[in-house]
Amino acid sequence: MATLFLLCGLPGTGKSTWARAAETRGAVRLSFDDVVHDRRVVRAADDIYGGDDFRATRHTIEAELLDHARRHLFAGVDVVYDEGLYTRARRDTARAVALDCGADVRLLHLTVDPEVQWQRIDARNRDPRNRQSVLTPGQLAVAVTWFEAPDNEGEIVVDTTQPEQLGSPVDTAKAKS
Repeated sequence: MATLFLLCGLPGTGKSTWARAAETRGAVRLSFDDVVHDRRVVRAADDIYGGDDFRATRHTIEAELLDHARRHLFAGVDVVYDEGLYTRARRDTARAVALDCGADVRLLHLTVDPEVQWQRIDARNRDPRNRQSVLTPGQLAVAVTWFEAPDNEGEIVVDTTQPEQLGSPVDTAKAKS
């Protein structure tokens, strides 16, 4: 049975790192940020999610990614949905896709010590290979206010403060069913 891994967490918690590790184990990685970068979508500098134009684009990209997830899950392939999933409604929408396909779902809530989180964000901001936009402390503060942490959604909480917490992600998450 295929599994849809839903990665939930704030910036800098290790979602993309976890997703890339799962990809090396055979899962298909679907990354919202990669699509935004590839399409050269512009976000407003003062708002992590930009204005109304970006919000409309966000919905289009999410629908496309979930459609890709559906096709892979029906084919029996594990999928990692690499997107913050800040609200329960967005998590429920993604979960419904998996259940419609007869796939299993693992909701991973990635957390990290705030100091380590900012160190990761700062390093990403300074990396010239960064495929994402620079994230300011103000934008992170806005993201924190928007984030609805999973509560009683069957989530697996993964503290990624120590890098070894990101090891063998697919086997670890599947074992915690």
